[in-house]
Amino acid sequence: MTASEQQVSNNVEEATKPVASPNVKPAAQPTNVENAPSNSTADTQQQFIDLERWNALKQQQAQKRIIEHLMYSGRPEEETAPTARTRLANRVKNKQKSGEKGGKNKNTKKNEFDVEKTLRSVLGSDYRPQKNKKNKKKRNRRKKQKQNQQPTAPPPEEKRVKTEQERLFRTASNPYSTHLVVDLLKEVKMTVHGRYDRSGFEIPELNLSLEASSLEAKRQHIFLSNIAKENLHGLSYQSDECVNISCATKHCDALLAYLDAWTMLTDPEGVEPSKDDAAEATLDEKIEEDQDEEESQDEAEPEGYMLNEFGEENNYVWFENDLMLHVTSHVGPEDTLSYNFSRKEERSERGVFSYIPKSSSSFLKKNAQILNTGLVILNCNHLTKMETSGPGEICWAQIQSLVLENPDTYFILNSFDSSIPHTKIYQHFGNLVTAEGLDLSNVVLFLPPPSVENQI
Repeated sequence: MTASEQQVSNNVEEATKPVASPNVKPAAQPTNVENAPSNSTADTQQQFIDLERWNALKQQQAQKRIIEHLMYSGRPEEETAPTARTRLANRVKNKQKSGEKGGKNKNTKKNEFDVEKTLRSVLGSDYRPQKNKKNKKKRNRRKKQKQNQQPTAPPPEEKRVKTEQERLFRTASNPYSTHLVVDLLKEVKMTVHGRYDRSGFEIPELNLSLEASSLEAKRQHIFLSNIAKENLHGLSYQSDECVNISCATKHCDALLAYLDAWTMLTDPEGVEPSKDDAAEATLDEKIEEDQDEEESQDEAEPEGYMLNEFGEENNYVWFENDLMLHVTSHVGPEDTLSYNFSRKEERSERGVFSYIPKSSSSFLKKNAQILNTGLVILNCNHLTKMETSGPGEICWAQIQSLVLENPDTYFILNSFDSSIPHTKIYQHFGNLVTAEGLDLSNVVLFLPPPSVENQI
């Protein structure tokens, strides 16, 4: 109990004690002496009853006055120093008065009793004003609106763990017998066609042929890694309508002789006149023919193919006729060319695809930028390292780290040794996914699916 409450309780107790009032008028004394002895006891009892009633009435009046004094008057403001709560109450009161002047609170009573002010004066520092729940809700809403308006940083994306089926490797489809197709239209907007028992690939979307070993379709752009006979089976067939033939510089003379011999056999009338016939022509005729040829070349479209040379120094060519790609060559094992195709000239930019027919671990480490593409066609001859592996052959154990370090690049693995059964290859890569938990979703085995393998 505080000092103020104790003082109030003491005042109430003192005021409520029965006190004989000096203003109490005693009952009138009997004038008749003769009747005094008989009526003395009755008169004294009546006097005591009247006195008790009078004291009770005065006691009630005193209590009522004390309560009215405590509730309505309070302590004088001069005696107490103004506190923060009193100052706040005065501000609220002044605002209410100003609101009444403005006409907002006209319906409120002017002489309305302020209960909170009276309780504050009685209780002092123990007074706790009643909280306005509506204002609190409004404040909370405003705070929430301000918090919503503030720009919040997006939460970091959690990497979703792939399931075993999502981490599994893929194989090429087998729609036409031994002809295999790798459909990557959703990933890199390309498809790769070829045969697992023959070198070379075709990309119909670019009208491009890697090696000229196919007799199934004619492509406008041919890129040769070397002039081995397994790569030239369909060159004579495809050269009739091709626009570009690319090869290494040291193979250009042999390749031209091969193509001229094919042209002489198939179109002898279109062959150029021999040297003896050309010597008989006069000098004037030669000059006129040269001028006519220059004029016709400016007006007419070029006919035939263009032979592009790639060497160690001149290893870059920009193809602006239909292909619209930048091509860079890299000399690999056994002087075999690997090609990198990109939309931009800068090598740091991500390329379209790369073709690596023969490789080694040292070659891939030296030319790591060739893997910065959306698709890589790479040879994989063995599953584990072999002592009897030839030059330009590589195994999966040597390229596994490179494949896992480039999850955004799709690797088409081909050129598996014919002595390895396809079931063993599937089992080896399947164990890497199920047992070791590797993510090989970017690996495509250029082999027929297991269900179709027995039908071939």
